[in-house]
Amino acid sequence: MFEDDVLIMSILDFFKNMVNTSSKSKINTNRQNKREIKSIHDFSNAEIELLKYMDNKPLTFDIPAYWNEKVNDPKQFIELCISKKYVNDQNIEGSLMRLTIAELKKILDMYGLPKKGKKGDLVKTIKENLSLEQIKKYPDFKLYYSLSDELRTRIDNYLKEKEENFNKMFDDIVKFIKEGNIDAAIERYFNYERSLVFVPSSGPFFSEQQKRSFDIAFNELSYSDVVNTEEYINILKAVIIACMITGIDYMRKNIVVDYINNNTNEIFNCPKLKEYLMDTYNYLGDEFFAIDKNNPAAEAMLKIYIHTKSSEAMNKAVYYEVVESDDPYIIGIEILPPNNPDDMCKICKRKKKIYKKSEFDKLPKIPAHYGCRCSYLKKYKPLG
Repeated sequence: MFEDDVLIMSILDFFKNMVNTSSKSKINTNRQNKREIKSIHDFSNAEIELLKYMDNKPLTFDIPAYWNEKVNDPKQFIELCISKKYVNDQNIEGSLMRLTIAELKKILDMYGLPKKGKKGDLVKTIKENLSLEQIKKYPDFKLYYSLSDELRTRIDNYLKEKEENFNKMFDDIVKFIKEGNIDAAIERYFNYERSLVFVPSSGPFFSEQQKRSFDIAFNELSYSDVVNTEEYINILKAVIIACMITGIDYMRKNIVVDYINNNTNEIFNCPKLKEYLMDTYNYLGDEFFAIDKNNPAAEAMLKIYIHTKSSEAMNKAVYYEVVESDDPYIIGIEILPPNNPDDMCKICKRKKKIYKKSEFDKLPKIPAHYGCRCSYLKKYKPLG
């Protein structure tokens, strides 16, 4: 028995030593792999995006887990940036400025300090008379991260380069579309997408329905309401499809208008749209843009036109898919209003929303008007 006990203890000691050696090895490895920051220009795109994201966040803020997939140990990285003074975690003045005047006066009341002056004066009084520990005793006070001027410049340069890359990609896509090569345009977009830190949810593929909508916009839609040259209309058509592929918020950004203005001297001219906006200003114009009722700006009209044609192509693709489908569970089309299903388009004001295939002769055309934000959706047979 004694010999057996010795043997067992020897085996246990052997495994114990293996575990200890393994643990030490892991610790050493972590120590060797500890991140060092030599220069602000060494940051990866993901690290820059994280720093931009953390700007003006409270120190108590927990970095979301999805950042772990982009940045190795995000928390440690932020701490390193603090040690290098790229990030300030002691921004007392900026943090105090986030409080209301009433809250600042409560802090001053706590210590019997004068409460005269504007907000900046109150903050100055607190800073000059109280320590950080004293300020922290006010329960609603939080310290917020702030970025150094050097880091802000680095981020600004990164964002400028990012925008330039997008503009170059957009130019390439329009060029491919004008040549009739939509597949090359899609591939160019996905190559660009792969360079991003966060890939849009649409990628890295388009459904057959989406691809068909691009083809519809190129080959089927009529642009006869635009009174411009054929060359201008070809540019406009390519830009519309480029917007559909990239999914850019062309309602808010000027890249579309800038592209067209840089490639032609013509002014967008759609008399029907202009007349429509002047008649429906109270229902549509002021909802989309600050449009002059008596003289709608060409740039604003151009954006509404792009929206309308994109919508027409996408809704036609849905219609074709439903009509051509042999799926017994696809029973028709539902017309969805913008955003909130309980709201309806202010101009359409339709009540019936679901049309079975047998009722397609009564199915309203969507978009029903310029700027219409209703859309078709495949309607499936209820389960059970």
